[in-house]
Amino acid sequence: MLNPDILALNEDQTSEVRSSWKNNYLSWKNNPYPKIIIKYEDLHQDTLTTFKKILNFINLFEKIEINESKIHDVIEKCSFKNLSEIEKKDGFTQNYSNTNFFRKGLIDEWKTELDRNLIKKIETNFKDEMKELGYI
Repeated sequence: MLNPDILALNEDQTSEVRSSWKNNYLSWKNNPYPKIIIKYEDLHQDTLTTFKKILNFINLFEKIEINESKIHDVIEKCSFKNLSEIEKKDGFTQNYSNTNFFRKGLIDEWKTELDRNLIKKIETNFKDEMKELGYI
């Protein structure tokens, strides 16, 4: 999260560049193409409105059917609770560690779970971006 550039070797022996959270965020923010920035917190606090915002954005470029019944079905299937249960039963291919990818799904958990020194380091390194996104 803090390292600006890491070349990682995946289990399938493919490599990928992993950069800092700040570099990742700024690469999306400063991209000249149309975009919306959706935070996990947005989806968690108002799933329906945020999901419709995403669909309306997609609809600007590719006409799609926006069906209320399908929206509710997708929200249920992609809920944290449902995905967590699927991971427990079947695993999750994007998980590269021995811990669950879908752990608790809580908002601001980092503020109570991380070591105080690490929190200070994160807030110092990402201060402007975290303020902009409303994290601090």
